[in-house]
Amino acid sequence: MADRKEMQDYVNTQSLWKGHPDKWYQAGIELPYGIITESLYPGKESDCREIWELLHISEGDIVGKNVLDVGCNTGYYAMRCKEIGAKSVTAFDNSEWIDSGIKFAEWKGIEIDWHKCDFINMDWNKRYDTVLALQVLYHLGSGRDALRLMGESCNEILILYTKVRSESFKPDGVHYFPTMFELEDDLRGFGFLIELVDCHDRQLLDKVLTNEEPLLVKVAIRANHTWNK
Repeated sequence: MADRKEMQDYVNTQSLWKGHPDKWYQAGIELPYGIITESLYPGKESDCREIWELLHISEGDIVGKNVLDVGCNTGYYAMRCKEIGAKSVTAFDNSEWIDSGIKFAEWKGIEIDWHKCDFINMDWNKRYDTVLALQVLYHLGSGRDALRLMGESCNEILILYTKVRSESFKPDGVHYFPTMFELEDDLRGFGFLIELVDCHDRQLLDKVLTNEEPLLVKVAIRANHTWNK
C-alpha cells in the first residue's frame, strides 16, 4: 500500500479540477493516515458526509444487501456502503473520477465491483436490493428513461439526490428537471412509492413546491418498491 506521503501528494495534486488540483467533487472521503478529500465548493451540498445524513440511510438499507451506486464519481457512497456491511457493491461512472475511486478503495482495503462505462452501457439486467443515484439523474438527457432502468433493476429501495423544479421554471429539454409531483408520478409508474423527502434548505423547497418562483432545488428522496409494502 502507498505510504502517507504518496497518498497526501496524490490527494493534493490529482483532482480533475482545473486550477484546483487539491479539491475534489466528493468531499469527505476518509483515507488512511487521517487524510480527507476537501471540496472546491463550500457548504453542505458539496460534502458527502452531510449528504449522507440527509439521505437518512439506515443499516437495514445496506447491511447484507447488494448495492448499486449509479454515477459513483470517486466512490464515497460505494465505499461507505461496503464499510457499513453491504454484501456487495457495484459502482459505475463514465468519467476519469472513477480511477481515483479505484485507487482510494485499494488504499482503504475495500472491495468494490467497479465499471468504467456510461449509463446506457451498464448491464441493467442485473438486480440490486438498494440503488443509489446521487447528483446524477439531472445530468442525463433521458432522465425519465434512466429512472425506469434503475427501477427495473431495484428490488427494494431507490435512493435519489436530485433536482426538482417549480412549475414556473422552464426545463431546457436537455436535463431531467421534473417537478416534485412529476417525479412522484414517474416513480409510482415504475413501481415505487416515496416515503421520505428532505432538503438542506427547507424554505427553498417550500418555495419550489408552492411555485413561488422559477427555482430548482436539490432533494433527497427515498422510495420503496411497492411489492415490499
